[in-house]
Amino acid sequence: MINPTPSDIAERECRRSVVDFEEVGGTGRSIDSGWMSCDVPDSWADYATSLGLDGPVSDAVLDEFVEYYRERGRTPRIKVSPYQHPSLLAGLARRGFTLQEVETVLVHTLEDLPDIDAPAGVVFRPIDPTDSADVRLFRDLNCEGFHSGGPVPDGVLPITERMIRSVRCRFWAIEVDGRPAAGAGIEDYEGASVLISGSTIPEFRTRGLQSLFIRFRLHEVARMGMDYALMGSLAGDTSERNALRYGFRPCFSLMMLQQSGPRPESRE
Repeated sequence: MINPTPSDIAERECRRSVVDFEEVGGTGRSIDSGWMSCDVPDSWADYATSLGLDGPVSDAVLDEFVEYYRERGRTPRIKVSPYQHPSLLAGLARRGFTLQEVETVLVHTLEDLPDIDAPAGVVFRPIDPTDSADVRLFRDLNCEGFHSGGPVPDGVLPITERMIRSVRCRFWAIEVDGRPAAGAGIEDYEGASVLISGSTIPEFRTRGLQSLFIRFRLHEVARMGMDYALMGSLAGDTSERNALRYGFRPCFSLMMLQQSGPRPESRE
């Protein structure tokens, strides 16, 4: 893809999300141009994605989407970009969907890469997805990094392991003086890569390890000859500040919408 526009990047990212859910999202099925995931409770794969990429979204499709989650005892949730067909947002509004969260997707063109500058004693260790001990190591690093404030929900473990074993993903652990301290990965799709799963365990925070991991992964993506790298972050989050510092630029937003309360009328 030569000089992709934000709409080009958004469409590619939406189509990657469908493939991602198909491969690792657990229970789910296709709908329109997108996918509905309904993994085990507490898994992050519990929403629909990427409807309206190929044209208008009908009332029948939206009713099917809502019913899919309602009949499974789940709250209907969907992730939407500004580049999906306007009929999607209009139909969701009629069904009482409201904004829950906005994620900024940032892009790096892989020009003027920052130096890695890893300090002494820091090693990037590749995770072997065929080695059960390596899978457990990264899973535990990831879970401790993201859930250090409490117990790890049971539903997080299976999908984390499926991600680690995905043929489109690569993961590393940072070891500091021989001790596992942080983890992060890259997911590849059709000539682009997304930086994913970056976390640091509490003992090693405030040492700049995630900034180091961003720089390292950018070099890995460039080495693979990808068109660009993407990274997602909540607005104002530390991840966003780190991304901007190392050459990422905001590209588009993803909105998480949710239908709450009693089921509203689906049509005007």
